[in-house]
Amino acid sequence: MRKQSREAWDALTPKIRTALEAATPEHSDRLWAAGILNSIPARYHVRLVKGYAENLRAQGRRLANLAILEIGEQFQNPVSLTATADEISDAARQAANAAWRVITQYRNEGSACRALFELAERYRIEPPHRDDFAKIVNRMTSQHWWRRKLRRQFQKAEAAFIRMGFVHKHAAAYLSDEAYSRFESQQRSNAHLLSSMEAVNVETGESITLDELAEHSLSNPKNRRAEVMVRVKGIEHHADRIGYRGLFLTITCPSRMHARLSGSGVANPKFGGSTPKHAQGYLQSNVWEPARAKLGRQGIDYFGLRVVEPHHDGTPHWHMLVFVKPEHEAELLAILRYYAMRADPDEPGASEHRFKVEIIDKAKGGAVAYVAKYIAKNLDGEGVGVDYESGDAGSTSAPRAVAWARQWGFRQFQPFGTPSITIWRELRRLRELTPAQEALFGAVWKAADEGRFADYLHLQTDKAARLAPLWQEEESARYRGEKSRRVIGLSIPVANGNPVEFITRGARWEIRLRDTEVEGENARLSSPWTRVINCTGLDLRGSPGNTLSSGECFTGHHEATVRANRRRQEKEKPPFGIHPAGRLKNTDLTGERIAP
Repeated sequence: MRKQSREAWDALTPKIRTALEAATPEHSDRLWAAGILNSIPARYHVRLVKGYAENLRAQGRRLANLAILEIGEQFQNPVSLTATADEISDAARQAANAAWRVITQYRNEGSACRALFELAERYRIEPPHRDDFAKIVNRMTSQHWWRRKLRRQFQKAEAAFIRMGFVHKHAAAYLSDEAYSRFESQQRSNAHLLSSMEAVNVETGESITLDELAEHSLSNPKNRRAEVMVRVKGIEHHADRIGYRGLFLTITCPSRMHARLSGSGVANPKFGGSTPKHAQGYLQSNVWEPARAKLGRQGIDYFGLRVVEPHHDGTPHWHMLVFVKPEHEAELLAILRYYAMRADPDEPGASEHRFKVEIIDKAKGGAVAYVAKYIAKNLDGEGVGVDYESGDAGSTSAPRAVAWARQWGFRQFQPFGTPSITIWRELRRLRELTPAQEALFGAVWKAADEGRFADYLHLQTDKAARLAPLWQEEESARYRGEKSRRVIGLSIPVANGNPVEFITRGARWEIRLRDTEVEGENARLSSPWTRVINCTGLDLRGSPGNTLSSGECFTGHHEATVRANRRRQEKEKPPFGIHPAGRLKNTDLTGERIAP
């Protein structure tokens, strides 16, 4: 062991050895760190040793050693921190195939299940916690499931990068460069996939390329920003009509959850090693949820929108647009302030930064003026100019903010106290109504169709008369033998009667490879991908030594399995903007559940 440590030390460059000697007087720590560095590409060594030295000074030996150890462990994973989207997909496919091989080696479910969980442990991921063996098999033989799990693993590496000082305004704002490179790679991969596929209407033969659909959907940041701004403006107008007052709040985490100081970017000596996910959990579970419960007990009505965005070191904070009755304003603020300041209330700067309140001034442009910048800087950077949090141009920092939210699984914009946005989007899919349909829900449809969100909120205020999503349960397109559900229309309340079901997604679409010169005959011969799976159910009676493939072992029908494996969930038609697949004609409705 000592010989290996000495060899690892000798393998480092003189510059890195000198930096380690300057960082720590502990000879054993130097040799131990050298062993970790030798498992990591040399291009990271300078940054790692610099971060290690800073953490030793600011946080002590234990936390500094833990941070560099975690980074070293991440480089031992099956998927490299610098992996592209294609490499992650390849690793997911190999893992799914390995799971199939494991299953075919065992005669009983118990042995196969234990072997599958051992496979998950080798990949350092949590296995699916399900009692149903068929569901475990469905997931661990799914490339999609493995890809999602492998991507989530990067959160551990990102947390270590934060602790090592790789994430702050003077290094890489919001998230590490490695994480942002993976995000860009995934965006390129998605764009390539969308350009090679098309959606085809089974009844009419109409075809639309998926990249065109994406351009007109909410996956386009410009469309998403436009919809959020329409909602903010409508919420404010609705609040004005009913006499509510607008407040703009900012809630941040205690100092111990910030890895770096805001100005200099140097290590925060109070940092306790928490991750952005821990910080978001603190804001949600320790501040917002108990405050909301208290407000409910006090009978205080309020509504608005929450925006979550990163500090330069990746720690989240919230901006909240809140509307409340003037007579309840003081009590609402007192309750929110209490829970926001409950942890570490006496630390320096807490009273100035942890809970900020601004009364919305109409002379300054109203609620839209207060939140427009925060919405844009977390989507596309339109009109932001310089992002003072990161020091970069808004157009540069906005994609990093989006990548940060996806890295940690945060929902950037969250309305509260308002009706479901799903109904608004479903209504906007409709181009026109018949007279009978107009009589049922014409007013709320017209408000949505014309973009009058304030009128939509007013018409949806009465819960007894509020439209609701209509769900349909169907066979899962991802996990055979299981059920999933999707929105297919609207449930419309009727006085003194049962709700009327109105279908907004009556057309059947298939996702296919585009018939281009590059694909030629292969595209025309490819099986379509639909929401419907026609293969047989799982038959978990395979035995070791079978000459059948993994798919045949569990279905008994090889051809059905091949067809099923090529199917994917149909991309939903975009709910925003005027587009052939986004604004349905009346002929697309089934007409079977509503009066003509």
